[in-house]
This record gives sequence, C-alpha cells and structure tokens, in this order.
Amino acid sequence: MPQPALLLLAHGTRDPRGLAEVKQLARGIEQHLPGWTVELGFLELARPTVDEALHKLLDSVPAEVIVEPLLLFAAGHWKRDVPKLLAPWQARHPQLRWHTVEPLDCDPGVVELAVRRYWAAVGCLGMEGASLPLAPTDHPLSAAEPGWGLVMVGRGTSDPLAQQRLHRLAQLVARRVHAPWVQACFVVGGKPLLEEVLGALARQPRVPLVVQPHLLFHGQVLEEIRHRVQGVARRLGSQWIRLAEHLGPDAQLAQLLAQKALAAIQPLGPDPQPDTSCPT
Repeated sequence: MPQPALLLLAHGTRDPRGLAEVKQLARGIEQHLPGWTVELGFLELARPTVDEALHKLLDSVPAEVIVEPLLLFAAGHWKRDVPKLLAPWQARHPQLRWHTVEPLDCDPGVVELAVRRYWAAVGCLGMEGASLPLAPTDHPLSAAEPGWGLVMVGRGTSDPLAQQRLHRLAQLVARRVHAPWVQACFVVGGKPLLEEVLGALARQPRVPLVVQPHLLFHGQVLEEIRHRVQGVARRLGSQWIRLAEHLGPDAQLAQLLAQKALAAIQPLGPDPQPDTSCPT
C-alpha cells in the first residue's frame, strides 16, 4: 500500500556546518516516520533543489504528499516562493493529495526548546540537561538570585506579521523563565536591530542579558550575532551578557516536526503519536 511522502523545505546555506545541521534534522524527522519517503529540498544556495527533491519523491509513487517547511515563521519564502514552486507539480499530479504544514511559529514545543536554551546559557542546565523535560512552572533559580533578561534575536524580515510573531515568542519564553526584562530584535530587516539593543546595554547596563539567537541552523547570521555579543562581553564581562545556543537539529525539534507532518493527514483524528523509539 502506498505510504505518504514528506517534502522538507529548507532555506539553504553555503555554510557546511549549517548544511550538516539541516540534514541531521531531516534524518531525525525521518526516524519518527517509518515507511514514509522523506526528501529534503533547498529553496536557494544548496542542492538538492525543491524540483530535484520532488522529482525523487514522486518516483516512490506516494499516496499523498506532505510539504513541511523547516522555517520558523510564515514570511516571504513561505507565502510567495513555495506556492510558485509547488504549483507546476500539483498541476502535473492532480491525482495526488497535497498537504502543507505551517512553519513552526510559536508552537508550544518551540517555546519549550527556547526555554531550555535560555536555562543552559544561564548555567542552570547543562546542554544535556537542556534536552530533558521541564514542567511549565519549573524555575531553577531561587527567589533570592537575580534574574537574567532575554534578548530574542531573529534574522529579520520585511513581513510585519512575522516580526510580530517573534515579539510574541519572546514574551512567551520570558514568561516561562520569569525574565525581568525582554526584547525581541533583528539582525536585519526589522525593529529594533540587535546593534541598537546591545549598544544601549553597553552604554548603561541595567540587567544581565541572555542573547538568544532564534535560528534553526548555523550560518552567517549566527556568526554575526556571536561577534556582536562577544564585543559587548569583552567590554562589560560575562556577568552582564551570555549567548545561548541556536535551536539546531535538536531531537525534540525533530519529533515536533514529525508530529506536525502526521497531523497534516490526520486533522480530525486523535493527537498523532509518532514512533518515538530509539533508532537501531
């Protein structure tokens, strides 16, 4: 019996570490979807292209195709580029059922992962501990210890709704970690800019800050954030600023994306339960 096929769409990068992370996340998703055909396609800067990935995917003669973006928010690529890329294939294969999965946005699983990245940066959790469950009310700091503010940094976009969603995500994470101060900002293409936020901190530090890159994969933007944070740390000391890890190919993220793919073909059924066993 034909099985579903999953097309994963990634932005693309020339950074070899970023490419390795994308492929690692794709493998993690596939491990939760036994029997599915899973292909990865890049929107730009890398191969296979979306067309190349779709050509290979449809060779498996799937029962239906699920298109899932490895994107954080619904901005230009998702709203404009992806429909244009898919339209010719959908026209040539009208017998197939096509489903699309929305970008990650402010999904509770994303909030949970961002919370863990914050606590790891503060030092309350090691990176291994950051992949362990935390209840929504867990607070590793005692009331007597000072809190760390949160600067959530996005790449940047001209899409006002996507900008608003990053600000919303920052608020959700700050509420979970009881951050005394929170600000979302962007490297390019949004307000305020990271350089403005860090400049204000350098001139008059008020609260120690965790700078959290809200990025899926390693690349030039992450390196720019790291460079700017290191510059402030050299001036003020690490007691004032720390850099959190980006989201990366986390096992929790892979499971979340697999769940979202399953939900796309089971919209009216019970909550999907992907295979969570460890791969052999």
